[in-house]
This record gives sequence, C-alpha cells and structure tokens, in this order.
Amino acid sequence: MPGPQTEEFGSDRDEGTVLDPVGVYDVTMSSQSQVSEGTIEIRGRPGRYHGSLQLGSVSAALERVEPGAGILHLRVGLPAGTLVVRLTGDGKSFSGNWVLETQRGTVTATKRGVAREPVDKPPRHPAGDASGLDARGSPSTGPKEESGIR
Repeated sequence: MPGPQTEEFGSDRDEGTVLDPVGVYDVTMSSQSQVSEGTIEIRGRPGRYHGSLQLGSVSAALERVEPGAGILHLRVGLPAGTLVVRLTGDGKSFSGNWVLETQRGTVTATKRGVAREPVDKPPRHPAGDASGLDARGSPSTGPKEESGIR
C-alpha cells in the first residue's frame, strides 16, 4: 500500500488564467478560539511579488506569494513558525484556510484596492507648470514670464 503523498506548495494550480494578486486585502482569520482581522498588502510583478501581513499586533513580511487560476497561496514567516495561507476566489473575494505549526483555521479576504510601490523620486511635473520643472523633473530652461519687476 503506498504511503501518504506529500504536496508541494502551490502544486494544485489550475492551468487557467492566473489572477493578479497585487493589491490590499481586508482579511479575517478564525480558529476555534478566536477571530482576528487585518490586512495583506501584495506588491510586485509576476515572479517577484512581495508584501506584508498586518493582523492585530502582528506584522510580518510575505516570504512567498503564488497566484494561480482562482487561487492565491501565501507563506509568512512568523516567530512561531511559517504561516501557510491557501485561498480560492474570483480575484476580488477569497476564502480558504491557514496553518501555523499545529494551529489551523479559516480565512476570508476581500481585495479593496491596488497596492502602490514606494516612490523613491519626487513626483513628475508636467512641462510649464508653476514648479519650474520640466516633464522629466529637471529645471525648466524654457521661456519665462515677465514679472514686470526690473
């Protein structure tokens, strides 16, 4: 008789259209003894997703984000171990389960918006605006208005 089969993380992916996981999600995680609410934020691009989980007083980086056709699998490193979250849904509303060591429970998530990448540079200004910068953010060298003061 064959032994129990082990399943690779994300191995049950469907070959359909992969959903775009980038966004901010409101999440509710439940166990037998408690309910916690928080957010998951996912940023990046295919193959290079990253983000964070904020749940009550716990904040942690996402170690792995694996979207599929109607599924979203996450791994989060916590001091108590690795939290594995498996969700199924339509890209906006999800439900599923979570496992952390010997603890487990259910989870729901609703996508409420798109996560934004941090901005390293000052915002671009359209050419000719009052900032004195051109469209590339460089000082404008174009004609200047006469102020009437000489």
